Amino acid sequence: MLSYLLLVLKGIMEKRNDERAMISRDDSVVISFSELRRVIFEILWEKHKIALYDHEPELMNELQILSKMGFIKIEYADDTIKEIIIDKDNQEKIVRIVGILKNVDSMYRVFAENIERAINESALRVSNVS
Repeated sequence: MLSYLLLVLKGIMEKRNDERAMISRDDSVVISFSELRRVIFEILWEKHKIALYDHEPELMNELQILSKMGFIKIEYADDTIKEIIIDKDNQEKIVRIVGILKNVDSMYRVFAENIERAINESALRVSNVS
């Protein structure tokens, strides 16, 4: 499911780029965990019937894996994930990986199109980062 989580992160990054409201001073994308949780469980699962995760701990585990792989940085508040930060280099890597997967796997491409459409149709909670 890591490949689908990368797809969701890419979708949020692109949606934010369209709205020009997510770039911090160092060109990092900052996504609150509550926003990611809302996209995955409310928008994708409840509204569009696209189930990527059964439970939040499963999502948190995959975020920690992506962090260990160096794709994202996780900010914690106490023991809870607060924000996911993706620097400019890793944004580009995520876009490339998703593009490659879409080109070599037709099932992933169809799933990706459905996820991208759902994210694009949604209203994301955008917060400016300074």
